[in-house]
Amino acid sequence: MISADFDVKIKLIILTTIALVALLGILGYLLHRDHHFSKYLGGVVAVMVILIAILTSLIMIHS
Repeated sequence: MISADFDVKIKLIILTTIALVALLGILGYLLHRDHHFSKYLGGVVAVMVILIAILTSLIMIHS
């Protein structure tokens, strides 16, 4: 049971990290394309903040 729980947490950490990298790519694309504040920028940043909070809690629980 402990091993299965550990595997799930590791998979969640990996998926959250991949999602953050993808959102960083989208953020870079939006900034490069518009060169100013876009209406989509706030939503991308909000999702990134939420994912960072989730990733932090997963890492804290894991250790």
